[in-house]
Amino acid sequence: KVAKSASSKVAKTIAALLAAAKAEASAEKDAEEAAIAIEEALGELDTMSFMVTSGSLAAAEGTTYADHEAAVAKAGTKVGKALLKVEAASAGGDTGEATKGLAESVSKLLASLEAGVPALADLSAQQALLDAAKALTEALAAFATSSLELASDPQSTEAAAAAAEAKAASTKELKRFLKVNAKVEELATSGKRQVTTAIELAKQAVESLDADHKAGDKDDGTLEELEAAAAGVSARS
Repeated sequence: KVAKSASSKVAKTIAALLAAAKAEASAEKDAEEAAIAIEEALGELDTMSFMVTSGSLAAAEGTTYADHEAAVAKAGTKVGKALLKVEAASAGGDTGEATKGLAESVSKLLASLEAGVPALADLSAQQALLDAAKALTEALAAFATSSLELASDPQSTEAAAAAAEAKAASTKELKRFLKVNAKVEELATSGKRQVTTAIELAKQAVESLDADHKAGDKDDGTLEELEAAAAGVSARS
C-alpha cells in the first residue's frame, strides 16, 4: 500500500508537470501569435494609407474628425494600459494573455482610425495621423517581441534591458500619436494654419515631446500621464 501510494503521488506529480509544461507552451504560442498580429497591423496601416490616397475610404455623411477624435484618443490610452500589462507579465515569465490583449488594443485603434481618418478633409493631415500610428505600431511590435524573449528568460539582464528600452520607445511613440491626434483637426480645417504640412506637424509633436522630456517628463511615462494626455484631448471633443 505504501508503494502504491508513493507511485500514485509520483504519477500525480508527473501529470502536474506535464500540464504545466503544456500550459506554458500554449501561453508562449499565444504570445508569439499576438506579436505576429501586431506586426501584421503594419500591413493594414499601409493598406489604409493607400486607400486614403486613392480616395477609397469615405467618411460617414455629415461627420468631421471632431466626432472621432475622442474615440481615437481612448483607443490609444487602452494601448498604453495593455502595454503596461505586458511589461508586468513578462517579468513573471508568461505574456500570453497580456500580449493578446495588446494585439486586440492595436486592432481596436486601427478600427477607430479607419472610421476617423476619412473624416479629415486634408490628405496631408490623414497621412500625418497614419504615419504616427505606424511609428507607434512598429514600436509596439518590437516591444512585444522583446517582452516574449524576456518571458522565456526572466533572469536575463540583457533581455530585461532590451524590453525596457522597447517599452520606453513604445510609450514615446504613443505620446507622439496622442499629440498628433490632438492637432490633426487643426491641420485639416484651420483657415489660419500655423501648421501646413505633415512634416511640420510631426516636427511640432517631436518638439513638444522634447520639451516635456527636458521638463522631467520621461519617455517611459506612467499610465497616469498617458491617461491625462488622452483626457485633455477628449475634453475638447
